[in-house]
Amino acid sequence: MTSRRGRDRPFRSPDHPHWRDFTSVPRPWQQSEVLGYIEHCSQRVRDTFDGLTDERAATPLPAGHRKAGTPYARILVGLVAHTNEHAAQILQHVNAFARRS
Repeated sequence: MTSRRGRDRPFRSPDHPHWRDFTSVPRPWQQSEVLGYIEHCSQRVRDTFDGLTDERAATPLPAGHRKAGTPYARILVGLVAHTNEHAAQILQHVNAFARRS
């Protein structure tokens, strides 16, 4: 499967559309699918940071990018914050479910 940015991705989503495109989830992901996705994301992080140099981190994003001119490192730091935001949202759902059970 290829992402919208054209990178090869070994992980294949279990047929979930983007969250903005659905009003209900067709089916919950199986535990093995969640674990596979976590491993996929972890590998992407390792690949990104293994090759990161100071020069690459300081490189501004190209003119065609929606955040053109922004240093690459700033985008990476923003992704960490964005991921933490989603983790907090998931935790809210898990805690709400646990209180109901």
